[in-house]
Amino acid sequence: MEEVSGVPVLDNIRKAQLQCLICYSQYINPKTLTCEHSFCKNCLEEMMEAHPTKSISCPVCRRETSLPEAGIADLPKSFSLISLMETIAEQQRLVEHHGLNGQTVLDNISKAQLECPICYSQYINPKTLTCKHNFCQNCLEEMRTAHPLEENIICPICRKETSSPEVGIDDLPQSFFLINLIETIAEQQQLVRCLQTKINCQDCDEEDEAVSYCLDCQEFLCEVCDNAHQRSKRTKGHEKASIDHLRSGKASFKKNSQLLTNVPKCGKHTNQNKISIARLVP
Repeated sequence: MEEVSGVPVLDNIRKAQLQCLICYSQYINPKTLTCEHSFCKNCLEEMMEAHPTKSISCPVCRRETSLPEAGIADLPKSFSLISLMETIAEQQRLVEHHGLNGQTVLDNISKAQLECPICYSQYINPKTLTCKHNFCQNCLEEMRTAHPLEENIICPICRKETSSPEVGIDDLPQSFFLINLIETIAEQQQLVRCLQTKINCQDCDEEDEAVSYCLDCQEFLCEVCDNAHQRSKRTKGHEKASIDHLRSGKASFKKNSQLLTNVPKCGKHTNQNKISIARLVP
């Protein structure tokens, strides 16, 4: 079974989770708005200088956040986001020094970032308290049931209180960041599983083993189809990567590659994937 390097996995997670949607660079001192979207502190300050008001209109969802008296600096930090940045940096060091494979990297990130501090299982419908700590909705509901006399929700981590919503725990804000991270990790799991098995050509009916992947067509190519790709006027300028380079981390799939969402189906058995998704045992 082929091992997949942790390099493309880390690159893809950075692109999906650690890019500020104002400057499109990795977050620097991220601040979180009421809507739970996060941006670099400096990006928000520049935005407010260009449009000085008493509230911040989120560039993503347009929801308003009241500007604290001390300014942008007094907005809350996203503990989950900062923690992920630290985890990614740690995994990068391990990949560089110990050659960690992609599956191990994903397992480490999942354990560090996707476990609810109450139930120690992967988050289910994560909710965010005022202090920006996150917990499963069901865990918070059980905690409230166990302490019915407490008017507010007391964070199990920092003990800061959050006003209990009239509608109940369901009315607490969702953690968009964690929900997106869970989806991103699942996508990367699928990518790793695909690359560690034999991959058939998607451009012909011969079902020969693929030797390259066209990033423009988003198709795997056998040696014959790869050569034809290079000769065709329509496709000879396309960007390609060898399967070996994808596995080793010397090349990465383009963001939003169809490989992450559309696994090709077998022509004879339409309910089975052409690429095996057998779980890699580290």
